Amino acid sequence: MDPAAAAAAVAAIAANPPAFTELVAQLQDADNDRRKSAEAIFDALKEQSDLCMTCLARTLRTCPAVEARLFCSVMIRKVIYYRSDTDLKAPVLWDKCSPAVQTGTKQALLEALVQEPDRNVSSKVSSAVSDLAALIYDKAGWPELMPAITGMLTSSNQQQVVNALSVLADVAAYLAEHLKPQLQDFVNMLVTMLNSGVKDVTVGAANAATAFIEAYEDTRAREVLSPLVQPMLAVLGQLLSSGDEEEARGVLEMFIVLAESSARFLRPHLIPLVDAMMRVAGAGDTLEPQSRQLAVEFLVSLCEAREQSPGMMRKVPNLARTLFELVMGFLLDIEDDPGWHSAADDTNEDAGAGELYDPGQEYLDRLALSLGGKAVSDAAAPLLGTWISDAQWQKRAAVFICLAQIAEGCTKIMSAPAYLEQLARMCVMGLKDAQPHVRWAACQALGQMCTDLGPELQARHHAAILPALMEVMDNFNAPRVQAHACAAIVNFSEGVEADVLPPYLDGLIQKLLTLLQHGARLVQEGALTALASVADSSQDLFLKYYDTVMPLLLHILTSANAKEHRLMRAKALECISLVGMAVGRDRFRDHARQVLAYMQQVQAAGVDPDDPLASYMLQAGARLCKCLGPEFIEYLPLVMPSLLASAQADPDVQVVDEDEVNAEDLPDDMEAIAMGDKCLMYRSSILEEKATAVNMLSCYAEELKEGFWGYVGPVLKLVLNGVEGQSPLIKFYLNEEIRRSAAALLPSLLKCCINAAERGVPGASPAAVGEFLGAAWGPLLEALRKEPEGEIQAVQLDSIGEIVEMVPDKGLLGAEPTAAAFKIFDTVLEKVRGGGGGAGEGGAGRGGEGCL
Repeated sequence: MDPAAAAAAVAAIAANPPAFTELVAQLQDADNDRRKSAEAIFDALKEQSDLCMTCLARTLRTCPAVEARLFCSVMIRKVIYYRSDTDLKAPVLWDKCSPAVQTGTKQALLEALVQEPDRNVSSKVSSAVSDLAALIYDKAGWPELMPAITGMLTSSNQQQVVNALSVLADVAAYLAEHLKPQLQDFVNMLVTMLNSGVKDVTVGAANAATAFIEAYEDTRAREVLSPLVQPMLAVLGQLLSSGDEEEARGVLEMFIVLAESSARFLRPHLIPLVDAMMRVAGAGDTLEPQSRQLAVEFLVSLCEAREQSPGMMRKVPNLARTLFELVMGFLLDIEDDPGWHSAADDTNEDAGAGELYDPGQEYLDRLALSLGGKAVSDAAAPLLGTWISDAQWQKRAAVFICLAQIAEGCTKIMSAPAYLEQLARMCVMGLKDAQPHVRWAACQALGQMCTDLGPELQARHHAAILPALMEVMDNFNAPRVQAHACAAIVNFSEGVEADVLPPYLDGLIQKLLTLLQHGARLVQEGALTALASVADSSQDLFLKYYDTVMPLLLHILTSANAKEHRLMRAKALECISLVGMAVGRDRFRDHARQVLAYMQQVQAAGVDPDDPLASYMLQAGARLCKCLGPEFIEYLPLVMPSLLASAQADPDVQVVDEDEVNAEDLPDDMEAIAMGDKCLMYRSSILEEKATAVNMLSCYAEELKEGFWGYVGPVLKLVLNGVEGQSPLIKFYLNEEIRRSAAALLPSLLKCCINAAERGVPGASPAAVGEFLGAAWGPLLEALRKEPEGEIQAVQLDSIGEIVEMVPDKGLLGAEPTAAAFKIFDTVLEKVRGGGGGAGEGGAGRGGEGCL
């Protein structure tokens, strides 16, 4: 609809306010065209703040249609914060309203809060009241609000009480100082309501009690609030006893909030709280898995609250042992599903797992990190020693899943020589178990322990571990176990000492080649990754196998064209590039040219958006560059267009209202982050591709130096200015890795400039170096000043230091830029002193991926 038509429609509403109800109906119309026309009118209406707010408030109070009242209650929440200007300092719609309209709207909302008959509408009205209170209470105030809420709390109308409790819970955080004089009165009322036995009232009171406890941190206020805990616990018990687990889970979530934010407050009530939650968590025969999981979440969150209340959980007798055994029981929530045994792909890896299985793994990891290695290892030793030989395969498998999860938190204890020997012996026993799930779990444990306890584990016990893993690879009746053995080989190979692998290379590479030729697809993919890792660890020792391995890899790369083989093709490219780096330029040169020609053909034909080959090509290109060195310069026109396109990719960032997000309708790669009543959404796959591309640009610039000169300009512009609609890479706050790589990229680009100028590359000159500094210095300092993460500030400071060291003529920086730098340094140091932040530092387990 054109602006003139929208303005005419608004004028018609102004002349005949009841016509607004027709607009409301059109805004909810299923017909897309009619709805869009109505939205255009409503957008124009928001520019007339008094008319817009009056129409919404009047319709909320007078319209007989429930749908219209519901719409108005929701829209009032939104429009009070509406800005026609993108400037965050511009006034919101509420501030543009006249005092008379503001007074009328507040009155209408309070009347609706008391009188609205529909429960759903009244719930939305409560939210609107809370949002408006948050906006105005510290400005013009709302003196009528709290008397109205207090009156509703003493009403005989249950819905009024519930609505008042909802508002009270919402406003507690930002009206804490205003409410403090009445705190004891509110606590008394809340205790009465918690003990009322009326479900909606008790749950609402528990929610309000949680909000009050969170809102006050001073000792005196928390003494006043302390009597709320036991009645809240009683509400939980009543709900569970009556079989209302859904409401009980809501109360459990409230306790989790308190465990995370107010652990010290809970300390006087610790023993009854822990006892109650232990009973809930252990009620396997009577309670649903979600309820039991939330009880454990509460307990684990308390264990993690060491900074708030040091040593608190050590006062609970036998806590580590009891909680550990309870969580281990979660790992038994798995059956031998036939779908698990298929290895066509990794989609069935969780087949047979119940609702508690994955949470059990997470909780073991968190307990080991929060309670400490000694407490957890002492609790684990007797149970694992018994379960390792139990007739129930779930218990034997749980032993190894447990070891994988607690290894990081128990590193110091488990790294002791006697402990390492015992662990290696247990894992070898698991690899020889007749049950595939147990062997899979043993592979998982070995892989993770090689990461967390390596390289000592590999150095001391390779003679037992490697032959056992290689034996597992021979079992073609258990392809999923074969694939996971390959994953464990990846972990074993990473960081292994140089003298460990060579005696095993002949047999290991032969087995991996056999899996490549005869294994199921998932096994072939795992074998490719393992072969790449072994080559990377072996380096020039891999020359012996090159003539056998490379033709097979090239065959897979060029012939695995079916859609189901796309990941295998991508992994073949990864393996080829890592093998090439291992054997070196002279041996790999001819095959490298074949691979680059293949990549050129693929790019010319186009790659589907969901094909993993695209991201694998980005990383393979950087490895080929590393391997070929200056010889790669001629291929830059081949790789740079797609690399720059990926670095400029738009992750489709959107900010939408929370109630507009339906998780079931989101694409698989769309992430949603809650931000109050808004959601920040973006495509995670595009963001990951973008981060990889920026990292690869740094690799190219670092390796090729003056050979990269032709691309310094566009890359620098991308780092400092971004592209239309996106932030500069150096300030791309949606992703830390992008900011980190962008900061690290600047010294490499400067080195390109300096080398190009020194070697007389056309277009390069000392003046170009000065232009680079003039363009980059200020934005880098500004990024340092605004950077919220200390680790990235460290990278930015390193980059500044490298730039200063490289500048051939220190006068290029000048007195003013230098003074600006020291001013920013002072700001950063002051933030560190004030505690506001500071500078700091694939396989079968955890880990990240670097440049290559």
